[in-house]
Amino acid sequence: MTKVCLIDDDDIVRSAMEIALGDCGYEVKTIGSSAAALAAIEADQPDVVMTDMKMPGLDGAGLIKVIREKFPILPIVAMSGDMAEEDGVSADVFLHKPFKMRDARAAIEQALKARRA
Repeated sequence: MTKVCLIDDDDIVRSAMEIALGDCGYEVKTIGSSAAALAAIEADQPDVVMTDMKMPGLDGAGLIKVIREKFPILPIVAMSGDMAEEDGVSADVFLHKPFKMRDARAAIEQALKARRA
């Protein structure tokens, strides 16, 4: 089972995505902040990370930069409603909000394939 670490500061988004991705067959761990995410990634060793770009404190771009430094081969899906946030960010896949769950699944699979190639 593919392990997904989902990082979003919005409780409702985290809860809804945890249920939906779980129903798709993923094992999902949700995290509410970038600071907590780094410790969870190290402890849980997920197969893929999905992170929101707009969060208080260390934002998604900053988090992705740190993940790339510490875990360079870990697949990352960045989620954002602002297409301009893609510039200079080294995520494997960008998922534009709002999105359908089939798009989230496709983004996860695309990120996994990108890192295996």
